[in-house]
Amino acid sequence: MDLKDKLNKLKGKRSTPSRVRPSASDTPPLFQRKVDGDHKIGDFILKEFKKLFPLYLPFFPSVLSSPEQMLFLDLETTSLSTGTGNMPFLVGTGFFEGEKFNVLQYLVPSPPLEMDVLVELLKLWKKKDVVITYNGKTFDIPLLKNRMVIYRLEGFEEKKHYDLYQLVKKMVKPANLHNVEREMLKLERPPGVEGGDIPRLYFEFLERGEIEILREVLERNLQDILSLPAILYRWVEKKNPLFFNDHQE
Repeated sequence: MDLKDKLNKLKGKRSTPSRVRPSASDTPPLFQRKVDGDHKIGDFILKEFKKLFPLYLPFFPSVLSSPEQMLFLDLETTSLSTGTGNMPFLVGTGFFEGEKFNVLQYLVPSPPLEMDVLVELLKLWKKKDVVITYNGKTFDIPLLKNRMVIYRLEGFEEKKHYDLYQLVKKMVKPANLHNVEREMLKLERPPGVEGGDIPRLYFEFLERGEIEILREVLERNLQDILSLPAILYRWVEKKNPLFFNDHQE
């Protein structure tokens, strides 16, 4: 079974519409999911983010006029450090596009193709004005900066950054992502791969070359990305609940 067949097999594992572009020998695989506005993330409906965006615009910088200018970002990496030995092997991104929420996941199928993934990320990075992460100020963004420097890639300029961990850590304790999802979104994830196992699974994938090894990692990263706009919305809602209650149906 070739890579295309293996990736197509993964499509049946989730009801979310998806399109997969298999990689050539010199092109990193791209997983693309276009998620409908009616998609539920716990008790949050994704289309509510865009529907009520004008109401919470005052919470965002003056350069931002629409949700389409936001880039939601989450990495899966080969370790938990930000040192030069740590590599982001899966770059997950999400952004609003018309009536859909578009999730792009760039996989590094082998370390020599890491720079190709970073180049693709840079193209998207330059199109957006605001980045949203979970714990990205201390992990994701410093790591990406280091990798860009290593490959002498330019254009990874500073953006207005909403680190949701920093925003919600006083509202929810403990403030790990899964507990925040539980408390703010009423989302209970089913049992799956644990964060500490992710680097091992990637190295196993490199050794065996079987994409199915990373299926649960891809699904976990997908859910991480989908949760970001929902948590951001709920943070604004909690900051000004009376304003929200007056405008919600």
